[in-house]
Amino acid sequence: MIALSSISAQSFIVRTPASSVENQKIFSPQDTVKILAVMVDFQEDKYDATTGTGKFGSHYTQNYADTIIDPLPHNASYFADHLLFAKNYFKKVSRGKLNISYNVLPDIITVSKTMREYSLAYKSNDLTPLGNFAKEVWAIAADKNSGVKFSDYNLFVIFHAGVSSGLDLGTFSIDRNLPSLYIGPQSFKQMFGSQFSGIQTRNGTVANSIILPETESRELTAVDNSIYLLQLSINGAIAANIGSFLGLPDLFNTETALSAIGRFGLMDGQAIIANSGMFPPEPSPWEKMFLGWESPVTINSLNDKKITVSNRITSTAGDTTLVKIPLGSSEYFLLENRSQDANNDKVAVTYKKGGSFYTKIIEADTTGLFEVTPEKIHGGVVVDVDEYDASVPGNGIVIWHIDDNIINSKISTNSINNDDSRRGVYVEEADGIFDIGKKFDSIFGTTIGEGSKEDFWFKENKSKLYKNRFSFNTQPNSKLNNGSNSLVTLSDFAPLSNKMSFTLSYGNDNVKPVSVTKINPVSVKKY
Repeated sequence: MIALSSISAQSFIVRTPASSVENQKIFSPQDTVKILAVMVDFQEDKYDATTGTGKFGSHYTQNYADTIIDPLPHNASYFADHLLFAKNYFKKVSRGKLNISYNVLPDIITVSKTMREYSLAYKSNDLTPLGNFAKEVWAIAADKNSGVKFSDYNLFVIFHAGVSSGLDLGTFSIDRNLPSLYIGPQSFKQMFGSQFSGIQTRNGTVANSIILPETESRELTAVDNSIYLLQLSINGAIAANIGSFLGLPDLFNTETALSAIGRFGLMDGQAIIANSGMFPPEPSPWEKMFLGWESPVTINSLNDKKITVSNRITSTAGDTTLVKIPLGSSEYFLLENRSQDANNDKVAVTYKKGGSFYTKIIEADTTGLFEVTPEKIHGGVVVDVDEYDASVPGNGIVIWHIDDNIINSKISTNSINNDDSRRGVYVEEADGIFDIGKKFDSIFGTTIGEGSKEDFWFKENKSKLYKNRFSFNTQPNSKLNNGSNSLVTLSDFAPLSNKMSFTLSYGNDNVKPVSVTKINPVSVKKY
């Protein structure tokens, strides 16, 4: 239990050399992400710094049958099930605006080297070994699948044998497993020169590659030297890497790999491993706005007013589901109403095992919240969830603080949230403790703050610092990132409900607006 507690809370993403954010187009409802996937193994190798021998399934020393998540065999059908998850996830979170189709090539291909020979050198920032790996993979895939037109696809995925180097186990070790990441056109140019126009094969050009392991589940040694299986699915990693392909920047701290938005959005390590990696929460409203999936209602009047925000899942035509409160030329608040179970029908998890689909109804725990663990799923691959926000850490109104100056100046270096004191996209944590992304050590190991039920705004919040009011003199406060007073006060947050109200007012005891003026909306810059 001690070992499991220590590992389960670690950030899934370790420090890998992050390239600049790719300049992707924003997909319209008429577009489809068309995925071509290939299975790859390596030359057999018994090396302490890599997991397994380089062959699929070789990282297990015993037969777990189909009682675990992401069970063997890891074949084309298995990886198609994971891509079915991605299809269902993005269809729901985009409200039908993003479509995904996929094809997994039927045969495993074997590259010419061992895994470690394609991995990054110790402490190296050079991604070229991974670029060479992708080159070799797609050349072999094209030769063995001459009837497949690569030009019919716009996203290419490599599923390789073994696990990734992305899981921080909390102990020092040299890890030569491959990192999980998206390599786009710009990254390829950084490796192979500005004239590089993609991997040229006999079947067409491969412009990008997502590199992912067959699973993140792995055998570990407990304190009594017994072997146990840490179960982690790759669903969250698949969704986040597709997000990178769409153009989303990482919203964790890419210098330290620590969380910055927790389980409140998609592009954060703690979201990737939510529910043991089986499914992440919906993207944050800023991510949805960036991709053109959602537009907020902007408050342009300085008059005090009562505002109601509806949960997206249960909203009807005319309901407001996202509110934007401008704070000047570059900063603004976004307010949304999130719930783990907006439909009040518990959480339904659909999984596939042995060629058949099953649905498991998950009950709330003693705290009233939902947690989906591998033990609650009777083995198989999770392919859908009725409400993906079952992964958020609570219920109520979420206040986001957005700073376009920070975003626009740091997006090209993929470092939007690298300064913990000046993040571009972050949650105003209602409990006032500011623990998202903080490390906490105890006898049970190290945990990473990823958000809690007290970080939501609602009347019944019992956290010590909560005042049911968000203003210049509360903790957290409504000041701008430079410390100046925004003159915005939000108060009287309603009890938990799918329709929650709050009061917006401007000014304070010393400063009041002298007239009703218009504040121009602040747009989100798209890349």
